[in-house]
Amino acid sequence: MAGLVGRTLGRYQIIAFVGRGGMGEVFHARDTELGRDVAIKVLPQETAQDATRLSRFKREARAVAQLSHPNILAIHDFGDENGVSYSVTELLEGNDLRQRLQGHPLPISKVLRIGSEIAKGLAAAHSKGIVHRDIKPANLFITTTGRVKILDFGIAELKADLATEPLPAECQAETLTAAGQVIGTTNYMSPEQAAGKPADARSDIFSLGCVLYEMLTGRKAFDGATTRETITAILSKDPVRIADLRPEVPSSLELLVQRCLEKEPDERFETARDVAFALEGLSDERTHTAPLLRRTASRLRRNLAPALIGAVVVVLAAVGWRVVQELRPTSLELPERKRIALSPFVVTDENPATMAFATGLRMSLTEDLEVLAQQEGGIDWVVPFGQTGSTGDPTVNRLGRDYNADLVITGTLARSGDRITVAIDIVDPTTGRRLRASAIDDSLSNVDELQFGPAELVAGLLKITPGLATQERLRTSATTMTRAFDAFTQGRGRLSLATSVDDVAAAIELADRVIAVDPLFGRAWVFRARARLALHTYTGDDQLIDLGLRDAERAVELGARPEDARRAAADLYLAAGRVDDAIAALDQGLESAPDDPELHLAFAAVLEAAGRSDEAESAVRHAIYLRPDYWVGYDRLAKFQLARGDLEAAAVEFQHVIDSAPDFALGYVKLAGVYMYLDRPDPAAALLERSLELEPNPWALTNLGTYHYDAARYARAAEYFEAAIELREDDPVLWGNLAFAYRYGSEPEKADQAFERAIELGTTEVRENPDNLKLAVAVAGYHAMLGENDKGLENLEEVVAREPTSPILLSLIAETFEDLGERERALLWVDRAFAAGIEPSRFEDRPTLGNLVADER
Repeated sequence: MAGLVGRTLGRYQIIAFVGRGGMGEVFHARDTELGRDVAIKVLPQETAQDATRLSRFKREARAVAQLSHPNILAIHDFGDENGVSYSVTELLEGNDLRQRLQGHPLPISKVLRIGSEIAKGLAAAHSKGIVHRDIKPANLFITTTGRVKILDFGIAELKADLATEPLPAECQAETLTAAGQVIGTTNYMSPEQAAGKPADARSDIFSLGCVLYEMLTGRKAFDGATTRETITAILSKDPVRIADLRPEVPSSLELLVQRCLEKEPDERFETARDVAFALEGLSDERTHTAPLLRRTASRLRRNLAPALIGAVVVVLAAVGWRVVQELRPTSLELPERKRIALSPFVVTDENPATMAFATGLRMSLTEDLEVLAQQEGGIDWVVPFGQTGSTGDPTVNRLGRDYNADLVITGTLARSGDRITVAIDIVDPTTGRRLRASAIDDSLSNVDELQFGPAELVAGLLKITPGLATQERLRTSATTMTRAFDAFTQGRGRLSLATSVDDVAAAIELADRVIAVDPLFGRAWVFRARARLALHTYTGDDQLIDLGLRDAERAVELGARPEDARRAAADLYLAAGRVDDAIAALDQGLESAPDDPELHLAFAAVLEAAGRSDEAESAVRHAIYLRPDYWVGYDRLAKFQLARGDLEAAAVEFQHVIDSAPDFALGYVKLAGVYMYLDRPDPAAALLERSLELEPNPWALTNLGTYHYDAARYARAAEYFEAAIELREDDPVLWGNLAFAYRYGSEPEKADQAFERAIELGTTEVRENPDNLKLAVAVAGYHAMLGENDKGLENLEEVVAREPTSPILLSLIAETFEDLGERERALLWVDRAFAAGIEPSRFEDRPTLGNLVADER
């Protein structure tokens, strides 16, 4: 159609013939209305009447018209004039990748850049539901400025709302050959294309892998003597290793290409965006690694405090992720199982702001490691932030014992102005030995280093290289602004450490500051939602609930991790008594994070509050499935069984607690308590003695005191209760138990003073926590022992009005009515306790209940 030169098509003046391709002839033209040079692709006359070719031609125009991306050829117009169908695109200068290659490899830096741009263009197409299906060097154009453009969407797979008509069968066949011409070049087909199966976005990733391979080696990845041989190779053979053809290619880049070329689509990268991210990471490695190594080492030697010297960080990129190595000559072996706890970071100054920053940084690191544990192999589980064992003492050894953690991560943080140094140690909690160590030393202005560096550093020390989907989730809703990151990290730490309404108000002020600086920082909105909830607990201001819910919703809109925002919303709904809304919020959170065990436990708690106990138990069991050998799930399950009165089932679950953490002293106390209710005092006592062998603790002591009290060994019981009070002097129940032991033992004169102390402490605690019904009943009983029946009945009536159902609580109410001289009501509650599953022996050995037990009723 050279005769078109000098003519016009619509408003386009044809200037010169450019060339001919499989989809048509291309001309240089001038847009006479807009005054710009363009390219016009015209369907040749000999094929213009071919319905198949015309369909492809229109299909390409529709596909490209949906896309606007710097790495995809832009289409400006489409038309038909006097039987000539044409499309108008931007005019490119340069040549295609096939012409660039001509059997020769490209420099690695160019491969990374070109490959990244191809992947970005494909990601844009895939996001619109368009699969190219014909990625090959001839369809990849390199402009004179170095920009990559993806061409020829003629056989693209369009989603339903773009494809007004299906690709004709004849056109589908052209993915192999048509009229003797290779259209969808066999060498670059994915296995599913070659097998005639449906092709999705991952098919383009395979073809991209073929192109990367050819750019690196100068050879096609699959190139048989015949089409059949090539297809056989694509379906069943691996290409020659890149390292054998070009040894200088980094192994990380070869692994990336191999992953693109996996035969099974599920084993390739999930998205083209992941490929782009990985290639950019490798590009950063080649550009920045060497000077960074020198710079980091010298900075650490110059700036680290003496206690931190010896742990330095070496940063390398592997598929977009930093691998951390130590510069120490040796390091001890890590355990095969990696159950991880984090202890609070030590700070090198007494500035509260530094402590808050360190706490916030540890919180973020814990959350990031939980993401790694959920999505990658190599970590069994991570103890959630805020769980610090039986006594709240988060030392290395105790965390190891209380959670059966194999590794504890410790940190030391120093801050001087905007300079932050964080030394990370991975420690064996049993021996206290440091197994791995490294550090970050940088300015706050390098936000990425401090925002993502700690998790990358720990992953490197653990020899874990996360997949790109994991990396993307870790980097969800980040900030690029120094002031926002600083205030966010400090604010979260301040909120975690809060002990007063002023602390919470200060945290909200920091949250406001973060959002003012970076209103698009999604996680900051989650933080402010939680801060508003904390302030609500102090003030009761319901307006804070509404404001917090708006913050949580805004966080979702901005792309924060949905599970975090939804869980914050659920907690806000619960505070407002909107249980159904809380369930709906957590349901949405689980859609985005179905493998988050903490989310399932939170879901269980809300379902339980809604009275849906069977579903709640199911949620707990799913959390256990996701995080086996972690005792918290079994403990929650045991409490469900206790609430139902199924003590035998509760005992089984508490045994699982012990099995999961055999050095957790409180686990033995929990099981012993159930055994005592099951009238198995001697096995209970053995468990309590084992608990004391592990560590002195008030719970084992007070239960052993109860064991001796029930056996009428009151003096011995008093000794245990006194020992327990030495460890926990503000516990009202311990004082009450001691008072009963004094009353029926050899020192009755001491009883009244102990009861008075129990009432004083218990009344204060119940006022602060009115849901502690068990303690409220106990305080009523203490009043009875002092002859203050009116006060006791007043306390007990408040509990009865709450309509309790717990079998243990029912039995305590019955006992207390008897102590208060209310025999008829005592018998009524004894009957309710029996119906709920309490054994008669529960009442038989109590000194105050002799007359009740003797009643023939």
